[in-house]
Amino acid sequence: MTKAIAKISAQIKKLEEQHRQLTLRRRAAEIKNIVQTMREVGLTPQDILPAFAGEQRKKKNPMQSAPRKLRGLVPPKYRHPDTGETWTGRGRAPRWLVAAESAGADRAEYRL
Repeated sequence: MTKAIAKISAQIKKLEEQHRQLTLRRRAAEIKNIVQTMREVGLTPQDILPAFAGEQRKKKNPMQSAPRKLRGLVPPKYRHPDTGETWTGRGRAPRWLVAAESAGADRAEYRL
């Protein structure tokens, strides 16, 4: 079993090295094509940089046009008298509060 794992590990390393070499060759060919096109059109890296930087920003945050405003922590509004658990009043009510209300308690009794 150990020999089989070692053999497979060696094959994996060999394939990873082949992948790395192929990627480097492909990148070199693509860079050569890009440089050739830039020379034909008369572009410099400084011409490309602003467009490239703008494209990077779009990729990071494609769904938002403006940065979102961060919200701060919300202080708790309700507290369980026995356990001390709290709830801010946002989202689903906690089980302890739902159970208390089902038993006939008023939510206002737990308000801070």
